[in-house]
Amino acid sequence: MPDAPQWLALEPLDTLFFRGSEPMLAGEDHEVRSIFPPLPETCLGALVTAILSQRGLEPRDYTLEGGPSREIKEKFPLLGSPGAPGFRLLGPLLAAGSSFAPPQWLYPAPAHWFADPTELRHGHIVHINPADELPAELEALGLVGSVPSPVWVRNPSADNLKSLGGLWMTESVLKNYRDGRLTANFCQDPLIADLSLPWLMPLEALLVREVRTGIALDYGRRKVKKGYLFTATQVRLKPQISLILGVSPGLVPDCLDAPATLSLGGEQRRVYYSLLPAGPSLSQGKSPWIMSLMPFPYADLVQYGWDNHPQVSGPFIRVAGWDMQKKFHKPCRAFFPAGTVIRVPLTDQETPCGFIRL
Repeated sequence: MPDAPQWLALEPLDTLFFRGSEPMLAGEDHEVRSIFPPLPETCLGALVTAILSQRGLEPRDYTLEGGPSREIKEKFPLLGSPGAPGFRLLGPLLAAGSSFAPPQWLYPAPAHWFADPTELRHGHIVHINPADELPAELEALGLVGSVPSPVWVRNPSADNLKSLGGLWMTESVLKNYRDGRLTANFCQDPLIADLSLPWLMPLEALLVREVRTGIALDYGRRKVKKGYLFTATQVRLKPQISLILGVSPGLVPDCLDAPATLSLGGEQRRVYYSLLPAGPSLSQGKSPWIMSLMPFPYADLVQYGWDNHPQVSGPFIRVAGWDMQKKFHKPCRAFFPAGTVIRVPLTDQETPCGFIRL
């Protein structure tokens, strides 16, 4: 996204429910887990659907086999076509704040940061141990790992370090890291913390998971299955926590109205969204490590030529599902989670959208 993006704040009106790319028909399964934060393509689809609704466009005219009509393309160039929208999306990120103070941006913690798990308690100082590629003298010994280019922590502060991947951090943690200060405080309750300070926090500190139970349905006949129930885990963001999306400049108001509401995820859950006056700076550091701000497909790693570079990530997010238009299975795809880091040498090449140099 070469130009400064517009930033949207999304505030759910109730709970949220995401099942990757599976069809969102309640009651078809007995147990359903919720992926959070949602995948970027889920948010992208929600925005496209909102544009079609607000501009009075028929979905069937947008999803024509040869693409949308010339009239739609000329009037709404940023809309693009299914699978190839004309606008970019960055996120979702998270933010914490209130109407009385500017929001504090929250970033995923880099997966190559490690810490003593005993320090991951509220109010405790966390000593960050960044991993790096093996030095040349160790590579000469023929040391190998379970990945082509293993990394290590040279001087660990403890014996049983744990990756901080999956945690979230305030902007000041990243600033301190760039200044050589490798400590942060651990937070279990962001509602009582001064988030302008360097905090690390688990995702569970920002939301509550609610288990919902309902009737099961016979997919073919759309009738209740006697004696069957399904259970779904839905997500409720804690007060003052919101999702943040960066979109191509001009999307609002050319294609999308703001503020307004839209459907996001399964079961027609509604969110209120508004245009923010400013967003995170996303300034680039000078580290050889690049971090993903959002989940990205494995194919992107190959596209950027990074597949043989040292990398650290959490478990893949695997999504599949059922294509309701083709009436056939969607292919299973693997996504790297947000916070994945890849060691990319410093060059004049611009960092791709969705990544930040640490």
